Amino acid sequence: VMQAIAELTSAVEATISQDAKIRALAAHFIQRDHALFLGRGVYHPVAKEGALKLKEISYIHAEAYPAGELKHGPLALVDDKMPIVAVAPKDDLLDKLKSNLEEVRARGGQLFVFADQAVGYESGPGVTVIDVPSVSELAGPIVYTVVLQLLSYHVAVAKGTDVDKPRNLALLRHPDQINRTIADQRIERRQPLFAQGMPFREFGIDQRYDFVTHTNHLLSGCIHPHARQ
Repeated sequence: VMQAIAELTSAVEATISQDAKIRALAAHFIQRDHALFLGRGVYHPVAKEGALKLKEISYIHAEAYPAGELKHGPLALVDDKMPIVAVAPKDDLLDKLKSNLEEVRARGGQLFVFADQAVGYESGPGVTVIDVPSVSELAGPIVYTVVLQLLSYHVAVAKGTDVDKPRNLALLRHPDQINRTIADQRIERRQPLFAQGMPFREFGIDQRYDFVTHTNHLLSGCIHPHARQ
């Protein structure tokens, strides 16, 4: 863990130094309506984060799948109009990932691979490779998340969307703001200040209590007293 923490600063700085190359990839996405992200093992959640960020700020429909499940459906979507983003760290699943990516390339998919620089993965027809610094197993997911966030950012900027205020998305507000908003709604609608109690069984709570109290506890990182019983 200490090694991962120690190497993160330099690794992220090295990743950001690839900004110009990542920005150049945006041109391949701005005219597309869909994108596919691939990762294996612990990098599947990283791919999901990349897909989520792309759809959130660029409004391009993006989904992420474990690369090993391509033949269970996603491969049918692959063509020359579908950009596919893959994360390729140097781990035990690398050879299997390369095999998956070859399947994509053979079907005309446009691959954009963020690969560990020690892997020696090279760009070629239908494949653009961006090197990512070699890091430890624990630091890897953070570094690759930064890479995918940069890609999403540049695609959004190239499309002209507002990366700071994605449409239709609510921003997290301070509990006091939430309380004031609910109070304002009460005045406007002549309703009680607190919403009707609701069960929160996912916290092991089988009692009913008001929405505002629960929200305050969640946002403050506290555990409601009933959940400790």
